[in-house]
Amino acid sequence: MSLESAPPTGAAVVVRPASRAGWIGGGLVFLAALAAVVYLQTRPSFTVRADGRAQTVRAHAATVREVLSAAGLTVAAQDVVWLGNARVQSQVSDLNQPIEPASVVVLQRASLVRIDVDGRALEVRTQAVAPFQILAENGVLLYAADEVWADGVRADPAAPPETAPRRIVVRRAVTVSVVDDGASFTLQTAARTVGEALWDAGLRVHQADEVRPALATPLTSGVTITLTRARPVTVQVDGRSLMARSRAATVGEALAEIGLALVGADYTTPAVDQALPADGVIRVVRVREEVLTEQVLIPRETVYQALPDVEIDNVQTLQAGADGIQRRYVRVRYEDGVEVGRTTEAEVVAQAPTPRVIGYGAKIVVRTLETPDGVIEYWRAYTMYATSYSASRAGTPVTARNYGRTASGKLLTKGMVAIDRTMMPFGTRMYVPGYGFAVAEDTGGRRQSIQHKPCQNGGVGQWIGNSPGGGIKAGRHQQHDQAETGQHEDRFAARKACGQRATDRYARNPQPKKCPRNRNASDQRRRCMVNGEVEALRGLAHDRP
Repeated sequence: MSLESAPPTGAAVVVRPASRAGWIGGGLVFLAALAAVVYLQTRPSFTVRADGRAQTVRAHAATVREVLSAAGLTVAAQDVVWLGNARVQSQVSDLNQPIEPASVVVLQRASLVRIDVDGRALEVRTQAVAPFQILAENGVLLYAADEVWADGVRADPAAPPETAPRRIVVRRAVTVSVVDDGASFTLQTAARTVGEALWDAGLRVHQADEVRPALATPLTSGVTITLTRARPVTVQVDGRSLMARSRAATVGEALAEIGLALVGADYTTPAVDQALPADGVIRVVRVREEVLTEQVLIPRETVYQALPDVEIDNVQTLQAGADGIQRRYVRVRYEDGVEVGRTTEAEVVAQAPTPRVIGYGAKIVVRTLETPDGVIEYWRAYTMYATSYSASRAGTPVTARNYGRTASGKLLTKGMVAIDRTMMPFGTRMYVPGYGFAVAEDTGGRRQSIQHKPCQNGGVGQWIGNSPGGGIKAGRHQQHDQAETGQHEDRFAARKACGQRATDRYARNPQPKKCPRNRNASDQRRRCMVNGEVEALRGLAHDRP
């Protein structure tokens, strides 16, 4: 209706026919819209659960199919539909089953599973989740040693998964022969490789073991698997023990397999060319060698040289000499850090020794001496201490067989003296001023002199003490020796020089003879070459009254 202008107040309104038809059409549209609103507002609601989510569906649906269709869901043949309330549902066998408002519809989809068996690939839909049940539903037969793998994991009939796997693989068992270190047996296995078959059979393979065919070889029916076992080996080296396994026949091959090298003179027990020991224990001995240089002194020799123009009992050092040096090269061998031997490889004289030359007087000068017993000639004299002694004071019991006898076996009487046998032998004749002639027949006690230089040229001695019926004991005068020595040679060199030319001569004998072979004095005899003749110690027999 259109109002072109407002009519005046109090005027009559005239309704035209066209305006009446418009009002009717508008009313009808309003009624239709109202009916649509009422229709929509009066739709019942349903809860639909599918594919892991839930949704509310409002529709004027009378059957389950209509509700699922209103939710936009299609149902496959293997799908299962459940109908009920929020707490309890029951399986729907017919989708045209009537449905009440506020019902809950659950659509349980069937899982799509791929089955690989006997070289074929099958795709099936199933409500089952256990792999063995799915295989049974699809007519797949399993044998005793066959294996079923679901999504890469070996299936366990006692522990079915919570959801259906996407892929099931059936591995058919094959028969293989196994030779394990000479022992043969057969094996039923569904493993894919040789290594898997041995592992499934509980046969553990060490790295050093030999397996033929190789562990990664695909397994086929009728194949023979051969295992050559490595032996346990214990290598004791560098203070520790290494545990390993080896298939080697000898010790050397075993060490090569382990990667242990021998260096230089290293050796093993047993030797490298011997068979592995029964206990598998190998000892490696580390050997180290070094060469040491040692210096050794070469002692100088002492050479004695006669001086014909020098009076006897005088010693001179003609040449001091020097020790030599000898270098010695010694190879020292160590085994496991412990020295086990030394070998001298070479000796070299780095400095030759030079001898020490001692000159001794060889000139004999005869002198005379007036004594109460007459004039005597002598060519050697000593100054000594003298003490008396007798049989009763010698310390020998009276009942002893050697009571009153001298060391030379004679009965002690006046005219016998006890001497130092290192200076003169028994039977030596001498003259003691104030005492007279005497013969060396006995030995004394501890010597009074600290240093004895038998070649020292002393003056005429003064003897102290006189014991009739007894003897005297003589000892060198220490102060006199030290005062008159004038030499710095040791007593051994001086004694040797004296021994080479003469034994203690106390008197000159015009007819020299060889030293007497007295048993008691044989080790004390001395000889001296004077003018090519042997001079023996003799007394003053020709001067006796």
